Amino acid sequence: MIKKRLIWCFTATFGSGILAKFIMGNAAKGDWYLNLTKPSFAPPKWIYGIVWPVLYLVMAIAAFIIWEKSKSISKDKGLQLFFVQLALNPLWIYLFFVKHNLEAAAYLIILIAACAWTVTYLFSQKNKEAAYWLLPYTLWISYAAALSYQYYQLNV
Repeated sequence: MIKKRLIWCFTATFGSGILAKFIMGNAAKGDWYLNLTKPSFAPPKWIYGIVWPVLYLVMAIAAFIIWEKSKSISKDKGLQLFFVQLALNPLWIYLFFVKHNLEAAAYLIILIAACAWTVTYLFSQKNKEAAYWLLPYTLWISYAAALSYQYYQLNV
Protein backbone atom coordinates (compact mmCIF):
# COMPACT_ATOMS: atom_id res chain seq x y z
CA MET A 1 0.00 0.00 0.00
CA ILE A 2 2.81 2.44 0.82
CA LYS A 3 4.38 1.99 -2.60
CA LYS A 4 1.09 2.77 -4.34
CA ARG A 5 0.63 5.97 -2.35
CA LEU A 6 4.17 7.07 -2.99
CA ILE A 7 3.84 6.40 -6.72
CA TRP A 8 0.50 8.21 -6.76
CA CYS A 9 1.99 11.29 -5.04
CA PHE A 10 4.91 11.41 -7.45
CA THR A 11 2.67 10.83 -10.46
CA ALA A 12 0.25 13.58 -9.42
CA THR A 13 2.91 16.19 -8.70
CA PHE A 14 5.14 15.49 -11.68
CA GLY A 15 2.06 14.95 -13.84
CA SER A 16 0.96 18.48 -13.01
CA GLY A 17 4.36 19.72 -14.15
CA ILE A 18 4.28 17.70 -17.35
CA LEU A 19 0.79 18.99 -18.12
CA ALA A 20 1.97 22.57 -17.48
CA LYS A 21 4.96 22.05 -19.79
CA PHE A 22 2.67 20.57 -22.45
CA ILE A 23 0.25 23.51 -22.17
CA MET A 24 3.08 26.01 -22.39
CA GLY A 25 4.59 24.40 -25.48
CA ASN A 26 6.79 27.03 -27.09
CA ALA A 27 4.80 29.98 -25.74
CA ALA A 28 7.64 31.14 -23.46
CA LYS A 29 9.88 31.35 -26.53
CA GLY A 30 7.43 33.43 -28.56
CA ASP A 31 7.59 37.13 -29.30
CA TRP A 32 4.79 37.95 -26.89
CA TYR A 33 6.68 36.73 -23.84
CA LEU A 34 10.03 38.05 -25.02
CA ASN A 35 8.51 41.52 -25.48
CA LEU A 36 6.98 41.72 -22.02
CA THR A 37 8.45 44.23 -19.61
CA LYS A 38 10.12 42.03 -17.01
CA PRO A 39 10.10 42.79 -13.29
CA SER A 40 13.47 43.78 -11.88
CA PHE A 41 13.46 40.72 -9.62
CA ALA A 42 12.66 38.21 -12.38
CA PRO A 43 15.08 35.28 -12.33
CA PRO A 44 16.91 34.12 -15.43
CA LYS A 45 14.72 31.88 -17.58
CA TRP A 46 16.97 28.81 -17.15
CA ILE A 47 16.35 28.72 -13.38
CA TYR A 48 12.81 27.40 -13.82
CA GLY A 49 14.06 24.12 -15.30
CA ILE A 50 16.12 23.54 -12.17
CA VAL A 51 13.70 24.80 -9.52
CA TRP A 52 10.45 23.14 -10.59
CA PRO A 53 11.61 19.50 -10.64
CA VAL A 54 13.02 19.97 -7.13
CA LEU A 55 9.75 21.56 -6.01
CA TYR A 56 7.69 18.71 -7.45
CA LEU A 57 9.93 16.27 -5.60
CA VAL A 58 9.52 17.95 -2.21
CA MET A 59 5.79 18.40 -2.78
CA ALA A 60 5.39 14.69 -3.50
CA ILE A 61 7.31 13.78 -0.35
CA ALA A 62 5.19 16.13 1.78
CA ALA A 63 1.93 14.78 0.37
CA PHE A 64 3.08 11.20 0.90
CA ILE A 65 4.00 11.85 4.53
CA ILE A 66 0.58 13.34 5.23
CA TRP A 67 -1.26 10.63 3.31
CA GLU A 68 0.50 8.04 5.44
CA LYS A 69 -0.68 9.85 8.58
CA SER A 70 -4.22 10.42 7.31
CA LYS A 71 -4.87 7.11 5.57
CA SER A 72 -7.57 8.73 3.44
CA ILE A 73 -7.54 11.72 1.10
CA SER A 74 -11.30 12.07 1.42
CA LYS A 75 -10.98 12.74 5.17
CA ASP A 76 -8.01 15.12 5.03
CA LYS A 77 -8.68 18.77 4.14
CA GLY A 78 -4.96 19.49 3.79
CA LEU A 79 -4.47 16.76 1.19
CA GLN A 80 -7.61 17.78 -0.65
CA LEU A 81 -6.45 21.39 -0.85
CA PHE A 82 -2.95 20.22 -1.82
CA PHE A 83 -4.33 18.42 -4.87
CA VAL A 84 -6.63 21.35 -5.74
CA GLN A 85 -3.75 23.82 -5.77
CA LEU A 86 -1.65 21.30 -7.69
CA ALA A 87 -4.35 21.19 -10.37
CA LEU A 88 -4.46 25.00 -10.52
CA ASN A 89 -0.78 25.32 -11.48
CA PRO A 90 -1.29 24.27 -15.14
CA LEU A 91 -4.27 26.64 -15.32
CA TRP A 92 -1.93 29.50 -14.44
CA ILE A 93 0.36 28.46 -17.31
CA TYR A 94 -2.63 28.45 -19.65
CA LEU A 95 -3.84 31.89 -18.56
CA PHE A 96 -0.40 33.49 -18.64
CA PHE A 97 1.37 31.92 -21.61
CA VAL A 98 -1.47 30.78 -23.85
CA LYS A 99 -4.27 33.29 -23.26
CA HIS A 100 -1.88 36.17 -22.37
CA ASN A 101 -4.30 37.14 -19.61
CA LEU A 102 -1.85 38.62 -17.13
CA GLU A 103 -4.56 39.90 -14.82
CA ALA A 104 -6.35 36.57 -14.42
CA ALA A 105 -3.00 34.78 -14.09
CA ALA A 106 -1.87 37.19 -11.38
CA TYR A 107 -5.00 36.74 -9.31
CA LEU A 108 -5.00 32.97 -9.82
CA ILE A 109 -1.43 32.59 -8.59
CA ILE A 110 -2.22 34.71 -5.55
CA LEU A 111 -5.00 32.20 -4.84
CA ILE A 112 -2.56 29.32 -5.41
CA ALA A 113 -0.10 30.91 -2.97
CA ALA A 114 -2.86 31.32 -0.39
CA CYS A 115 -3.75 27.66 -0.86
CA ALA A 116 -0.09 26.67 -0.49
CA TRP A 117 0.24 28.57 2.79
CA THR A 118 -3.00 27.02 4.05
CA VAL A 119 -1.83 23.54 3.05
CA THR A 120 1.51 24.11 4.76
CA TYR A 121 -0.32 25.13 7.92
CA LEU A 122 -2.70 22.16 7.75
CA PHE A 123 0.20 19.79 7.12
CA SER A 124 2.06 21.26 10.11
CA GLN A 125 -0.89 20.31 12.32
CA LYS A 126 -0.39 16.65 11.42
CA ASN A 127 3.32 16.40 10.80
CA LYS A 128 5.96 19.14 11.06
CA GLU A 129 8.33 17.28 8.73
CA ALA A 130 5.75 17.32 5.93
CA ALA A 131 5.27 21.06 6.40
CA TYR A 132 9.03 21.58 6.17
CA TRP A 133 9.15 19.57 2.95
CA LEU A 134 6.38 21.75 1.51
CA LEU A 135 7.91 25.05 2.60
CA PRO A 136 10.26 25.51 -0.42
CA TYR A 137 7.27 25.25 -2.77
CA THR A 138 5.21 27.60 -0.63
CA LEU A 139 7.98 30.19 -0.61
CA TRP A 140 8.62 29.84 -4.35
CA ILE A 141 4.94 30.11 -5.29
CA SER A 142 4.67 33.21 -3.11
CA TYR A 143 7.63 34.70 -4.98
CA ALA A 144 5.98 33.63 -8.25
CA ALA A 145 2.77 35.37 -7.18
CA ALA A 146 4.63 38.63 -6.60
CA LEU A 147 6.40 38.16 -9.93
CA SER A 148 3.17 37.41 -11.81
CA TYR A 149 1.41 40.40 -10.27
CA GLN A 150 4.35 42.61 -11.25
CA TYR A 151 4.18 41.32 -14.84
CA TYR A 152 0.52 42.33 -14.84
CA GLN A 153 1.28 45.79 -13.43
CA LEU A 154 4.13 46.45 -15.86
CA ASN A 155 2.32 45.26 -18.98
CA VAL A 156 -1.24 46.60 -18.79
